[in-house]
Amino acid sequence: MAGWRSLSVALALLVAFCGAAQAQQRRLLQDQTLDACSLSAVAQEVPDASTILQVINAFNLLPDGLPPNVTIFLPSNAATDGLPGALSLPFTASYIVEAADALGPQLKQRLVSLIAYHICPDAPFSAAELHAQQDIFTALNDTALLVTQDTSGGTLLTDASGRQARVVGGPAPDVLAACDAAVYVLDAVLMPADELPQLPRTTVAQAQGMLGVASDSPPAPA
Repeated sequence: MAGWRSLSVALALLVAFCGAAQAQQRRLLQDQTLDACSLSAVAQEVPDASTILQVINAFNLLPDGLPPNVTIFLPSNAATDGLPGALSLPFTASYIVEAADALGPQLKQRLVSLIAYHICPDAPFSAAELHAQQDIFTALNDTALLVTQDTSGGTLLTDASGRQARVVGGPAPDVLAACDAAVYVLDAVLMPADELPQLPRTTVAQAQGMLGVASDSPPAPA
């Protein structure tokens, strides 16, 4: 009897150990996924769009990194650097990152709208799926982007003001695999209105609600 009791205890300990090891492995996999989907990790995968990712991070718009099941169009660094001038703002894109909390609610909310206009919350479109679309609805309420092709077969997006942006990169394969999010790079910034005062105002919390993102998380690491 003593031998059976010892064996039972040993088996129970083994089962408990295996359960703890599996739980730890699941936590490690979850942590690895979160790390792979952080904005800093995405910036390493798409360095040509790192500036707009810094803006998104400074606004704490995606505190847990990229959400799943989305398509995100990131303006290139050159396009983002030209954004303040296009909006007649007297500062640089770097200033937006460095002084995000001092921009004032009206300007910040309009810039949040601009970012939300570049996110499609419906699905992570592959290149072929994106190419086959006609209209893509964005996270900014009641707005859509027109999808067409140029003469060379490239994908063009047309915004509400008639401006066009060409898809010049993506989707980033590692990001798509790890985060279930399709990230593309554009050669221009899309605008839901012609001028800054005409842009709608969207708070960070409202934009997060549109994307199903928790709004009570701490800021993402830079």
